[in-house]
This record gives sequence, structure tokens and C-alpha cells, in this order.
Amino acid sequence: MSQAHPNRVLIASDSVIARDPRVLKQVRWLAEAGWSVDTLGRGGGWDAQAGAHFEMPRRSFPVRVACYAFLPNRARYSALIGGTVPPR
Repeated sequence: MSQAHPNRVLIASDSVIARDPRVLKQVRWLAEAGWSVDTLGRGGGWDAQAGAHFEMPRRSFPVRVACYAFLPNRARYSALIGGTVPPR
């Protein structure tokens, strides 16, 4: 595994990062400690001073309901989350 930056971290959250004070506190704390912080979460609009932000779009309500009603856990994860995470 190559290290582009020795102090680099990815914070993943299934929330809108810009509106989640708990996650923002972690991002700020790590950035102040010298880490390069990338985030992966719902929605955009976060202040990316510390690193990059990767957005995970939310599936439509009917799709989410169908997935929860008919799919087992692993297939549900793949349908709702797995396909939205950027490959790199």
C-alpha cells in the first residue's frame, strides 16, 4: 500500500458532513493536528480546507423502501451504499 501523505485519513459518515457537528469536530481536530483529512458522506457543501470531499448520493425513497423490504443485508448494502462509494 503506497502512502501519498504519511498523515492522511478518510472519515466516512452516512450523514451530510456540513451539518454534522460531531464529524466536523473530528475533521477540524485532525486537520489542526497536521493530518490531511478527506471525507466521504452525503451531500456536498462542506469546507474542504483540510482535504477532498467525496459525495455519496442518496437513493430515492421508493428504491430504499424496496431494498429494505425485499433484499437481505449484503444485497441491501450493495444496492444502497456500495454502488455510491467512489472507487478511489
